Amino acid sequence: MADKKKRRKLNPFLRVMINLVFVVFVITVFVMPFFASFSRFLGNDISNFEGEGEKSDVVVNRGDTLIDLSKLQGGDPSEDPSKDPSADPSASPEETGPDETAATPEVTEPTPTPHTSDVKHDDKGGSQGSLPYVPDPIVDGVIKTPGCNIKLEPDAKNILVLGIDVRCDLTDTMIVLSICERKHTITALSLSRDAYVPFQGAVQDYLVRTGLAKGRGNYKLNFCYHLGKSINYKGGKFGNSGIDFLCHIITEMMPDANMHIDDYIFINPDGLEDFVDYFGGVDVYFSEDRWVMTGDGTTKLKYTKGYHHLSGKEAVSFVRTRARYNETGRISSTGDPYRKANQLRFVKDLASQIITVENVGRINEIFTEASKFMYHSISTTSQLSGYTKMALDYAQGKYALTSYVVSGKSIDPLGDGVSYVNLMY
Repeated sequence: MADKKKRRKLNPFLRVMINLVFVVFVITVFVMPFFASFSRFLGNDISNFEGEGEKSDVVVNRGDTLIDLSKLQGGDPSEDPSKDPSADPSASPEETGPDETAATPEVTEPTPTPHTSDVKHDDKGGSQGSLPYVPDPIVDGVIKTPGCNIKLEPDAKNILVLGIDVRCDLTDTMIVLSICERKHTITALSLSRDAYVPFQGAVQDYLVRTGLAKGRGNYKLNFCYHLGKSINYKGGKFGNSGIDFLCHIITEMMPDANMHIDDYIFINPDGLEDFVDYFGGVDVYFSEDRWVMTGDGTTKLKYTKGYHHLSGKEAVSFVRTRARYNETGRISSTGDPYRKANQLRFVKDLASQIITVENVGRINEIFTEASKFMYHSISTTSQLSGYTKMALDYAQGKYALTSYVVSGKSIDPLGDGVSYVNLMY
């Protein structure tokens, strides 16, 4: 009997010890790795990716007016004598689809404008001579519109998503995700990389003084990230001169669109492949048959119209491809706008498969994987929790998504044969 009473006295102590060991185990195995990946994700801004290197003198600040908006006004590029009608058939029929979410009242689609079949683009932007005209494809769920039609909700959270070509330091992918909690809408705007930026004042003086004004394509929007670092732009909220300068230019080019940038996400494409593979690939919808060029100069059908499961490598190829082919060879397309429409479709399909209620339990793993290639301005727990709530609401179907390729009419403002687009018309 005495032994039983003694054991009873020890039981509460043993229970406390067992509970303590269990708590320590849970913290060690689950909680600490979560907070480690959580902290690493929050601290993963662009400065950690780029390091040092911004050494140039400051020539402009945030409050300066950097572009001449009058050069983007007027609307009809046919009135511009320098317009090359064969440079870029960007005035194509609107890209809409049967599963497209209805556009917001503030945005209307432009009237289709006929364009020539003499297209001169290749994958690298070079000339390939005359190509047979084929109507541009309809990319389901994507609308093509000029920037003058864009008007975002003033209380929306706007995130600038950037994809960079690390070979030449150009941001060839620029997507603004505008999330309005009040209306439960998400507007995705893919901005044309070829948008003409009519610099003035100190920036123009810098371009002339350094010889960059003579460089082909140095007045395009995708050059602004590199240019901002070169002039060591100051005064932005993100502490990165390239991104802050690009945000300044985008905001100034679209003054009536409520285009304020609250956060950025900077994606290194080299890591996107591994991220897609981590989730076992992605199902992407192809809006038309896709042909590819073979080694012997002929084409072959690789994907038929419809959904296809892509590996990480195939997904990266899909979002990078600008050229179109059919059974006869190379055919016309809008080049960059065509690629951007496919990118928006890819983002929509990837989000629908990753942002799910089921994946909430994998949040620790997702943070870890995302930190390998994603750099951003989200630096506080309140910011992250806010976006996480939006993501969960999106996963539960509480948000309506509308996607736009924001492009414009082809122009040759410098008379050097380089194809630009007027983003506003």
